[in-house]
Amino acid sequence: MPDVKPAEDNWDDDKCERKPTADFLYRLVMSRYSRHHSGEDSRALCVAVDAQWGAGKSFFVNRWSRDVEHQGHLVVRFDAWKNDLSDDPLIAFLSNLQDELAPWIKQLPIANRVRQNTKQKFSKVMQQGRKAVVPALGALARGAVNRYAPGALEEISAIITDDLRSKAPSQDLATDMKSIAGPALEKFLELAIKSHSDRQTAVAGLKASIDTLLSYLSAQRQTRLPMFVFVDELDRCRPDYAVRLLEGVKHLFDAPGVCFIFSTNLKQLAASTQAIYGASFDAPRYLKRFFNFEYLLPTASPVGLAAQLTAASDIVARRLPVFDGLPPSSSATTVDRIARSFVFVVQAFDLNPRSQKQVFEYADAATVAISEPVGSSNWAIHTLYLFFLAALLHEGGVEVFDDFVTADKADHANRISKLVKAGVRGDFAYAKSNVDGEQSKARMTSAEWFVRYTEYSKMTKRELAKREPNTLEFPGTVLSRLTDEQIQNSPFSSIHNYAALIRTAGGVKVNDAD
Repeated sequence: MPDVKPAEDNWDDDKCERKPTADFLYRLVMSRYSRHHSGEDSRALCVAVDAQWGAGKSFFVNRWSRDVEHQGHLVVRFDAWKNDLSDDPLIAFLSNLQDELAPWIKQLPIANRVRQNTKQKFSKVMQQGRKAVVPALGALARGAVNRYAPGALEEISAIITDDLRSKAPSQDLATDMKSIAGPALEKFLELAIKSHSDRQTAVAGLKASIDTLLSYLSAQRQTRLPMFVFVDELDRCRPDYAVRLLEGVKHLFDAPGVCFIFSTNLKQLAASTQAIYGASFDAPRYLKRFFNFEYLLPTASPVGLAAQLTAASDIVARRLPVFDGLPPSSSATTVDRIARSFVFVVQAFDLNPRSQKQVFEYADAATVAISEPVGSSNWAIHTLYLFFLAALLHEGGVEVFDDFVTADKADHANRISKLVKAGVRGDFAYAKSNVDGEQSKARMTSAEWFVRYTEYSKMTKRELAKREPNTLEFPGTVLSRLTDEQIQNSPFSSIHNYAALIRTAGGVKVNDAD
């Protein structure tokens, strides 16, 4: 068997803890396959892994496919979006099948002619595949018949060339074609029917050759059945390509010993189907015919996604100091502090995974213009405020964002009201000391804290010093940071410039690739 990466290493960068889901799905697929899809008259098992854009489908199926390889299965990966430039999705799929399996076959043992026999059987698969994916002449015939008229005769001129030559056509080609229209059309339909029959035979031959190849490899203990074919990014393709690929793969490669995993957004795929067959077409019901079952990929937890986004961020890469702007906690590392402040904003704005990625991108992009001031011992990037501004721009739009950040600092209650109307919710607890040093629990709403942070960001050093005399407890710790920052005069390190930086970063859009 070809060497594969150890399964335990496949999920090292899995911050969303998706491996248990992959393990569950593998066991479920194997159970369904052994019960219903392993006999001679069985068909391929088709599974849809459903999730919205930005939910991490590609990450999930990429890691899961490695696990499947580790289990001893033959694995083929097809990126539908990458191959969307091809005019015919089935030709692209067949080409990908050859590209994926040819290197694997080269690594098979020579003993007992395993490699040579496999090559021959795989060659048969490709031969039958090429016959099966050639566009049926019958489709052309139906188009010509439906539009049959003198002006449509040119469409069948290539088919009846021999007839024209035998009748020594005159210079008026259209007249000659009209004179033989009846016989030519009959001939054309005859050829179309034969083409359709030939293709049906080729499809049956393709399925049989796939079954023969996989059965042989299984008998020789070179692979474990079923063979897994992962089709990713189907929902990103143009509608006609996506639908033709799904329909073609299901009908042409529906062979025993194969399991198709389609990673897609079923809602978007249904919209693509309706774009082909009409708005009144029952696309969800139609799609269910292709899948033995669908699995809704669980939404990643905000904590997991935050850790994943943070680990790959410019903030971490540049090793800039960060300040999360929240009550003290056990979070010690830079990644923990960034993720903690991001999760607070995500929960306050109730952001879905796709929005989380976009908001994080705004904030992360803005930090490229933030530089650490020289000589500062207590300076840091205020991640909570940066993420808040990014979320406000994303959720509220430019008009709401500009209105909020430019409002008069005396407009405290109105600012809070605007955030509440915008859907900001939740609160948090923190410790507060009285004049005798006794501590008690206090609470503050998320909207209140965002507004106060905004007001703090606009204050002078003297104004900040008057707000919270105790700089050792929250929120005096925030004011202490801001007071130290006021010593510096760099516009690209000051929190004063955050709103402008986020406004500029608002032009950056996240790629929807998972």
